[in-house]
Amino acid sequence: MRSASGKVMPFRTYHWGAPRPTLSALRQKASTARREARWSEAEACAVLGLRQAVLDGAASATTEFLSELGIVEFERGNLRDAERRFLDALEVARALDSASAMGAALLNLGAVANVRGRFERALEYYWKGRRAHHRAGDLAGEAQALNNLGILLADQKRWSGASRSYRMARRLAIEAGDDALVGLIALNAAEVEIEAERLSEARDACDEAVERLTVVNDALGIAEAYRHYGEIFRKSGKIALARAHFERAARQGRKLDAPLTEAEALRELGHLHLSKGRHRSALESFARSLKLFRLLEAAHDLADLEEKIGDLETLVVQLVERLGRQVESRGGAYLYGHSARVAEYAVAIACDLGFGPDQMKGILVAGYLHDIGKLEIDSAILNKEGRLTEREMAEIQRHPELAVEHLKRFELPWDVESMIRGHHERYDGTGYPDGLAGERIPLGARILLIADVFDALSTARPYRDPWSREQTLTYLEMSGGTLSDPEITGVFVEIARRESFGKDRVGKKTATGRAMRPEELAQTFASLPEVSADLIDEELSRS
Repeated sequence: MRSASGKVMPFRTYHWGAPRPTLSALRQKASTARREARWSEAEACAVLGLRQAVLDGAASATTEFLSELGIVEFERGNLRDAERRFLDALEVARALDSASAMGAALLNLGAVANVRGRFERALEYYWKGRRAHHRAGDLAGEAQALNNLGILLADQKRWSGASRSYRMARRLAIEAGDDALVGLIALNAAEVEIEAERLSEARDACDEAVERLTVVNDALGIAEAYRHYGEIFRKSGKIALARAHFERAARQGRKLDAPLTEAEALRELGHLHLSKGRHRSALESFARSLKLFRLLEAAHDLADLEEKIGDLETLVVQLVERLGRQVESRGGAYLYGHSARVAEYAVAIACDLGFGPDQMKGILVAGYLHDIGKLEIDSAILNKEGRLTEREMAEIQRHPELAVEHLKRFELPWDVESMIRGHHERYDGTGYPDGLAGERIPLGARILLIADVFDALSTARPYRDPWSREQTLTYLEMSGGTLSDPEITGVFVEIARRESFGKDRVGKKTATGRAMRPEELAQTFASLPEVSADLIDEELSRS
């Protein structure tokens, strides 16, 4: 089992005497399947064993299978169900007056409380569990209580206390002859040694963990060891080895359907890429990690996921912004800042439309990346000063589709692909690449189009001066219903006049946000620069 920080959190399942062979075989099969992360098989064996134990009136075996089911529920992230199973196990153990069985249930309940960040309750469970195991003379149970206490102290960054708990736990586990528990304690101790920069000791602890966990075939524990090796090698300056171990941990986590292990490994891998200036690889790792942590947050009650998600979102947005600037650099000086401005305008529209914070993050990211497909377009076409040929125009109009292909590698947690693919669709259905019309165009794409058009026309080009803010807004108003969604266009025009987006500052006439009368609108539109409609379409594609 893992705490919120990803450390292994072993559970207790108390084994009674010598139950009937059928129950014994089911217990062994369930335990083995759980260690190998075969959750469905583990659950099936435990459910079958529980039913048989209840029918036979075998209260001791009932407790055992309840604990096994609780562990499976926890590993799947169902903390409430896990807690309910452990409470049931504790009730049966108390009825039997078995100190060891009560100790096992108490430690399991403490593990759930610890992962939820309820440290005082976890501490109480752990101490009660340790006393129960001590009364029963159960060395392995007492060792596990000390191990869990060490995890709790490490989560609170009380490294000295955690290290003492692990040393005491390891001694008792060795005396009990429990290879699996010794391996898990060594794995947890390795993290404390890493934090203390005692890398040689950390390496020794990881070596012991892998050796012991291999004996019992604990694939998930071994995956965690790979992640710790990665941290050790990174701190030692052995970057290639660090990368290899982080990647191995992430692959193993995905293979075992252990999203927390995979997410933690990918986060570390992302930081490694970032430190070496590999920004796209960093974005790829961070985005996948963020997606996994967000899924975990939706299903789990883990204590520190919100902070981790916030940190990762900040990193992802920073890298996305950097990637947007990389696109701009291929389009010459006149595109400098284009992606950032489109993102700003799009977020302003989304805010006025009542989007939630997460939706606005998606719009922000889509704004930065809306032209990422142009990384695949010949820069000679992007920077051509004269009119484009028909072939060149067809090539540049591929960029929304190319963007979607490019973004597949990043697994961003927001639905930015549909927004970016559709940001050149026109409201009348004459846009590209899919010829969508009206509300068939995704809402985010309709927002991006307006932001993109406004910035394209209100900034300079090699062959013309920028349009004034008022000229650009007038064009948008007159084009509503053909080029853009008229309602969203109206929202943006109001925002632009209120917030002074664009080249001109807000004057007295526009400060009130008053809509222009039809004759005023027509008069202003007539004063727009002489630019043909097809040239504007070309310009919007190139912007």
